[in-house]
Amino acid sequence: MKNLFLVVTFILMLCGFQQTHAQQPIPSYNVSVKTRANFQESQPSRGKRNMNIKVQCSGISLAPTCQATIWVYSLDGQTIFGPFTVSGGETLSVPIDGREWGVFVQTEDTITVDVWTSMYDLMKLQGMLEQKNEPGNFTECKSSNCIVDMVGNAVFTF
Repeated sequence: MKNLFLVVTFILMLCGFQQTHAQQPIPSYNVSVKTRANFQESQPSRGKRNMNIKVQCSGISLAPTCQATIWVYSLDGQTIFGPFTVSGGETLSVPIDGREWGVFVQTEDTITVDVWTSMYDLMKLQGMLEQKNEPGNFTECKSSNCIVDMVGNAVFTF
């Protein structure tokens, strides 16, 4: 019953917000948020990917103590992830499917928000690239557009 109340409250809050505040497209970068903001995709789905939300302190909230409460929701209303509490300097990444999605950000501080999507498989590959000095690491090719493992096998080309 408590979960149902939270979902209904969030949906009503979102509907009221959409009537009084402009929506931002996804992707959006360097968006100043003073109380709340809504971001929505408007392009066709692209399969599994990550919704990324980066929060930065701005204005008089330059201390690293600024925070935002974030919900990631499907535009069809079937799925809501959150609330997530994200501090200044942090990036939240939420795996999402091929539907169109939105992000609702609420804060008591003045913050700057970046919202974008990235391909799920590329995020996993990036995580492998960030590992250092371990067998089986991946490294960038210098002579062509590819990534090879430490043995020399090409694993990704672009």
